[in-house]
Amino acid sequence: MRAGHVLRAVVIAIITICLFFPSVSIADVELTVGKPSVSQCGQDAYTVTVTNPAASSQNLTEMVIQADLKTPQFLFSDHSTQITTPANGNPTGNDAEPTISGNVLTWDIDALFGADVELAPGQRLTVIFSVTYTCAASSNLPVVMLDGQRPRGASITQETGTGVITLLPGAITISTTPSIQNIALEKTPDDDIATWTLEIKNTGVGNIYHVDVSDALGAGLDYVPGSARINATALTPADVTGGAIFWDLSQLTADPDGPSGLSDLNGDGKFNDLPPGESAIIENVQAEIISCEDLTNAADVKYGCNATEICFDTALQGKTSSGSIAVDIVDPAISYTFDPAGLLQNIDYCGGADDVRIEIANAAGAGQAKDFRFKVDNMPAGYTITDIKPAGITYDPVTGAFSNIRPRDPLFANLG
Repeated sequence: MRAGHVLRAVVIAIITICLFFPSVSIADVELTVGKPSVSQCGQDAYTVTVTNPAASSQNLTEMVIQADLKTPQFLFSDHSTQITTPANGNPTGNDAEPTISGNVLTWDIDALFGADVELAPGQRLTVIFSVTYTCAASSNLPVVMLDGQRPRGASITQETGTGVITLLPGAITISTTPSIQNIALEKTPDDDIATWTLEIKNTGVGNIYHVDVSDALGAGLDYVPGSARINATALTPADVTGGAIFWDLSQLTADPDGPSGLSDLNGDGKFNDLPPGESAIIENVQAEIISCEDLTNAADVKYGCNATEICFDTALQGKTSSGSIAVDIVDPAISYTFDPAGLLQNIDYCGGADDVRIEIANAAGAGQAKDFRFKVDNMPAGYTITDIKPAGITYDPVTGAFSNIRPRDPLFANLG
């Protein structure tokens, strides 16, 4: 068994808020981060609060707020803005959308409201917006700035505040149990089925989202449809191609494993996310052994921010979990007796012989004989074989071969 594992360093991002306003007075600017510790692929709400101090003698006007996110790995969430004012209303969504140039978001307050918005002494304005972090989000210094005038037309000065965001990366492993199986092949009907379990675990410090699992089977194994499950919940493969099984865990719209294990962490209604330290167990993965060679499986897991943005894939990082099957071949021991009653020794020239018996036996304790065939050579010219029993057995007069025979069942046919 090989289990894949990766753990990335915790990333600290410091957000700096800069406030521009007239030098005659100081405005209070505060940045509040909704979740100071957030996972990669997670979303967080930033709240910028602008307060005109009660001690000020003039209104704060001409406010323009800019947020420079500095990097494309910090993404503004469209339609997420909420603006709250004391006297001019509280627009949201499209009505509060910033203009965007590269990584810079700009809210021109007067332009958004279509009116002169002013904060009297002691009043405040808030701008709340959401930022989503990509897989590659790392240390960053976003800057939030406010341009303001007191009174209109006055000069602008700058003030700065900071907030700290800790990015928590996830990490994932997958393991196969048992990693090696020993099977005495074909001694009983169930001996040609291999069964194993896959465990997926979040070994990081942050959440992981959109978990998908695959298992590539060797040519000697054929997946048993409907066998894999999480607890009592059956898993339906999204795809089975060339022996590779792919389970998209977004099919789980209800919690399959209780308070631990898989969860819906991002509120999309799909239980395909894993909190730190939790595991998902895929049980009863079964495959029929159809060959004596290439009896292997190679399991992989991946997760990401969505179906296309993949943060980590064990298949690409050399962290695949492998399993194999060692088989002990138990050969069949076939014997047969042809025409024990001697019907063919005194065959009627015109009438032929009825129910010529061929007794086929497989010794007790021997391996199963599958795809069994029996061949009759040198059939005399003019004779044909008819009325073959039991039903289902076929005869090819060109090759002389009987097919679809079950060992231990006697074969009957008419020769004439």
